[in-house]
Amino acid sequence: MSTADEGHGTDLNRPPSSTPPLPRPPEPENDRAIVPPIKSPVPEEDTFDADNLDIFTLKPLAALKLLCRSVDSLIDGVPFLKAPIGSPEAQAQDYAAREDIGARAQPAHIQHGLIARKFWSKRPPPISLEDYLLRMHKFCPMSAAVYLATNHYIRRLAVHDRLIPVTPRNVHRLVLAGLRVAMKALEDLSWPHSRFSKVGGVSEGELSRLEITFCFLMDFSLKVDPVVLQQEAQMLAKRLSGSDPVVLDPSPISTAPDGDTRPKSRSGGEKRKANIFV
Repeated sequence: MSTADEGHGTDLNRPPSSTPPLPRPPEPENDRAIVPPIKSPVPEEDTFDADNLDIFTLKPLAALKLLCRSVDSLIDGVPFLKAPIGSPEAQAQDYAAREDIGARAQPAHIQHGLIARKFWSKRPPPISLEDYLLRMHKFCPMSAAVYLATNHYIRRLAVHDRLIPVTPRNVHRLVLAGLRVAMKALEDLSWPHSRFSKVGGVSEGELSRLEITFCFLMDFSLKVDPVVLQQEAQMLAKRLSGSDPVVLDPSPISTAPDGDTRPKSRSGGEKRKANIFV
């Protein structure tokens, strides 16, 4: 037998190869994306024990639900005295806007009203607040502390200081600005400005204006500690369970007797582009 035949015989007696099979070629159109499980909060399924609630173990979606229910209860729930501050769409040519400082400056509550108009939309967005928050959490997840701090900020502006009423026309932008400010105040890392604005449905410039306006209304007092967040979470849990219902003071805020009722000029204002959501 030749050497070639011997080698051929040796190959036949060799055990089969253990090389694993190659994976199938990629099919991007058929591959499923990695999407975190998002469960819509359901009041009947989610319960909170306010006495044993711990903010360090509270899940972000649970805090999101607390924020959503709390802000929903504030919509048109805090009475405000209607003041002649002009159109909800702020215009740089308004008479009141030109007299924010100086001897003829408007009272503080009028100036705050002018600043608060930045949050108003021309019409209510076609998306509920819960769906809007779930969209934000899906593409820009945030911690439970951010949601609790946002509720603390908004409740302070709407209930305690009464600087801005919460309505269907401004609630989305108000929450968006609160989330952005709370994220920067509490977190070491925050989502890029461009991504956050796209997910929120506003332009980058509009998000910057909302963020600055929110800080001015808060008087840049944005610090919250674990004690404040713990109290906020327990209060929201009690209100959600019905053991501590929301009681609002029916008396409207006081205004200066010398309010200026002169008509405001609305000509020449720069038109804003319509946004996708808010």
